[in-house]
Amino acid sequence: MIADRPAGVAGGEGLGANGAQLLAASVGGCFWNDLHSIGERLGLPVTGAGVEVEVVLAGQPSRVVRIEVEARLPPHARPVFEAACAETIIGQSLMAAFPVQFRMTEIG
Repeated sequence: MIADRPAGVAGGEGLGANGAQLLAASVGGCFWNDLHSIGERLGLPVTGAGVEVEVVLAGQPSRVVRIEVEARLPPHARPVFEAACAETIIGQSLMAAFPVQFRMTEIG
């Protein structure tokens, strides 16, 4: 994995993700894994799912003020979603610094 800035910005070459993108990937990847492991534990396998993360920045210098996580899941996966929200390590850890908001959109 390469961390970089856009080409021409602060010496960046546009070769990789910036810090906010890496943070979004960490939050989303952790939550995705939680959905699948909790789904297996509860006997409610999660299929056809997707997770999208938005890191909201504000201020000068920029800082994270909120993270929004949307999970697209079938209706039967609501208990899995609720458990994952409560158990996700990275999301729960970051909540001490700023809000991490989870929402579920039903698919299928």
